[in-house]
Amino acid sequence: MNRFLTLILIVSIIGNLLGLVVLYKAFDYRKKMQLAWAQSHEWVSEYNKKVPAHAQDTQNPSLVFMGASITAHWDLAKFFPNRPYVNKGIDGQYAGHLLLRFQHDVIDLHPYGVVIKFCEMNFAHDVPFEISRDNMIMMATLAKANNIKPILASVLPVSKAADKKEGKASINYQVHVFNQWLTAYAKQNQLTLVDFASAMSDENGCLRAELAYDGVHPNEQGYQIMTKLLDESLNHRVDQ
Repeated sequence: MNRFLTLILIVSIIGNLLGLVVLYKAFDYRKKMQLAWAQSHEWVSEYNKKVPAHAQDTQNPSLVFMGASITAHWDLAKFFPNRPYVNKGIDGQYAGHLLLRFQHDVIDLHPYGVVIKFCEMNFAHDVPFEISRDNMIMMATLAKANNIKPILASVLPVSKAADKKEGKASINYQVHVFNQWLTAYAKQNQLTLVDFASAMSDENGCLRAELAYDGVHPNEQGYQIMTKLLDESLNHRVDQ
């Protein structure tokens, strides 16, 4: 009888411990979800204020650039002169924000294609991989459903000096995992992938220091490489 009671007690303790683990995971996921969407306060007025001067709307654009700060600072008028491209990059936005404004900033413009590029901030702030993955899938799916060609861009890593974390928590480790998935997803769904990361990384998978002014954001040399890669991927078809 004592053995039976002991067994029940042990099972009960294990069950409670498992319950606590599940509860912790649920709260941790909720916390990360809140973090991923925390920046969405007053997002409409915020993105209206933050659109840079060179990112003004073009009538009947052939290509829309959708992203955060790296996209926002890509001067399309300078690097793609006389092309009907529109820059809808906005500083400080997570992937979820791009999805929120995808209808307004992409679909409603009826472009030929959209370049979808996430920034490292999704990984620097430990947004769960599944959220970034699902946001990319939803935007690509929305684009295809509206006869817009989704052009996926790999996430740039940060420089070694800019990556303050180590191991699986490091920014570049998380970026690498996401880019591996993105490559497989693009191949499986026959989508165009522009691999900025491989072209701009060193042998350790870090952003080459000479291509960025702060270890994160490309300088002019970095944007020149990105421009060349995108041009090669598009083969100028969006201008035809």
